[in-house]
Amino acid sequence: MGDDNYVETEGLSLTAEWTINDMLTFKSITARRDGYTDTVIDFDGTPSPTLDIPAYYADDQFTQEFQLLFNGARWQGVAGVYYLDSHAEGAFDTVLGNLGVSIGTGGFVDTESYAVFADFNFDLSDRLRVAVGARYTEDDKTGFVNRATYLGAGQTPLTGGPAATPLVQNTLYTNSRSFSEFTPRISVSYDLNDDLTGYAAFSQGFKSGGFDMRGDALATPDTVDGYDPETVDSYELGLKGYAFDRRLTFSSALFYSDYQDQQVTTQVPTATGIASFVDNVGASTIYGAEFEGSLWLTDFLTANFAVGYLRAEFEEFIRYNLTTMQYEDISDLVVVQNSRAGAATWASPGRTTCWTATGDHPVGVLPRRFQPVRVPQPDPGPGGLRPGGPVGGVDHAGPALAARPARQEPDRRGVPHGRLQLPGRAVRQLHQRLLRPAAHLDRSAADALLIV
Repeated sequence: MGDDNYVETEGLSLTAEWTINDMLTFKSITARRDGYTDTVIDFDGTPSPTLDIPAYYADDQFTQEFQLLFNGARWQGVAGVYYLDSHAEGAFDTVLGNLGVSIGTGGFVDTESYAVFADFNFDLSDRLRVAVGARYTEDDKTGFVNRATYLGAGQTPLTGGPAATPLVQNTLYTNSRSFSEFTPRISVSYDLNDDLTGYAAFSQGFKSGGFDMRGDALATPDTVDGYDPETVDSYELGLKGYAFDRRLTFSSALFYSDYQDQQVTTQVPTATGIASFVDNVGASTIYGAEFEGSLWLTDFLTANFAVGYLRAEFEEFIRYNLTTMQYEDISDLVVVQNSRAGAATWASPGRTTCWTATGDHPVGVLPRRFQPVRVPQPDPGPGGLRPGGPVGGVDHAGPALAARPARQEPDRRGVPHGRLQLPGRAVRQLHQRLLRPAAHLDRSAADALLIV
């Protein structure tokens, strides 16, 4: 009949807004969220507990944000403060029926986060615009981890099983750490003419440190110290606009991202199972180009397309050697997931290029495959590293400043004037996902980064 699974999630939010005058608006955003999961993962798919994972997860968080929104004649902006108070806990058992043991792992992390932020756009002329922003974030975290091995193939006390004395106490500690970072951004855009806009942007990103809930202190003693924040410097040059009498709308970009103290979850076989640990492995880079757009072939038929070029590599990958009990650089032995060692990757982010009919002449939709190299795109989860936005930070979402109002003019082919809103953003998102490490707390992800 299978195993019962239970998931409950609830939340509420309150947004209040006060228009002080034509230039200034005050906004308050208050929210709370609670979640609980009770599950059993039966990896072997048989009635016997050959490899079962009974588990529960529970979390709650409260957030409060205050914003001041500014709207001048030639400038717009937002400034504010942000607060988060969260608790996340859970436990799971690794039931190894053939070995007659169960490994229980449980713990919690309490987080308090404070941030101040600002982001402003300035129209220096009719064609030249500058955007500047910054955020300062401070996180205080307390973590507790309990990992123990018990005799018997069944649930341990950590997941509600009967009281028992551990055969081996693998990990048992409580620790507290604080992390802080200042993350700025700046971008400049210039309208070369009524149809073309060029831009350049630089931003820094920050992903908070934390504690590894699966850390085994017997195998990796440094796990009790937690891991440090991860940072990224991101650069981008781009050109977007129209061409061919506005039958083509397009967006193109060159990008480069430099990651430092990158957080990566690695799994290494041991004599009794698998040792999983989170480390700051070192440095990596990703760079490439993208081009996407929409072409009006006739007044009733359009083609949407996108293509990207990516290259990703580790400059340093420090991993703890369980045999020598020393850290070693293995950057020449590992590659970034979804890339080929020492090679660049061409990819179409969409699964198809679609030819779409519009207007009063239905000719149907004619899909055409456009995928020379298949590059899977893992879900970033609710909090992977976002290298482009100091406003809102990386770990905790802040406000997204509304885009500058576009100049809207009628167009005989139905293509809107002003700032472009192109149909596909997958190529742009892909380069941010390739190097995204497995997250630790708020932005949990199962994105394995390595082929090891």
